[in-house]
Amino acid sequence: MTHTVYTATVIGEGPANGRSVRVVLGTLKTISPKLALRWLRGQAHRIADRLDPAPGTPWAVGSIVRRVPAGLPDAPDELRRWCDDVDAQRAAWQQLMHGMPVTVNVADHTGRYSLTVWPVKTPSPSRPASPPEFPPRSSAAESQEDPAQAELARCSLPAAWADAPHPHD
Repeated sequence: MTHTVYTATVIGEGPANGRSVRVVLGTLKTISPKLALRWLRGQAHRIADRLDPAPGTPWAVGSIVRRVPAGLPDAPDELRRWCDDVDAQRAAWQQLMHGMPVTVNVADHTGRYSLTVWPVKTPSPSRPASPPEFPPRSSAAESQEDPAQAELARCSLPAAWADAPHPHD
């Protein structure tokens, strides 16, 4: 018997110190495709908001932030658009339900960003058919022993262990 685990990763790639660097920005494993897609949308918003604030953000008015000229790629805008696209979210859900991965790739002058969720079939942990059986405990009253002695006997080590060398001796 198997069950599905959904593994999600967010990777950013871009220039740093004169070379291209690839960085894992986040990972998630869950048994819920809904949670995996929700997490991916949250990561898309997180990246978009860090690269540039959403239009109309109060602290970013004026000359601090400039719009990307028309015709040039805008990764934050593409990520926000994917998050808000109901049809794209429905398609992503359907892909996961059919065992297919979902990947969102965007790029602009800041770098490339890849957000992926893929379903992984894993074997279900095996469970014993019945719980293990333990010998019944004898009560002190039944054995006519002193209750303290009965408790000590119940908690003591097996006799075979008594003569075994201690690792610190």
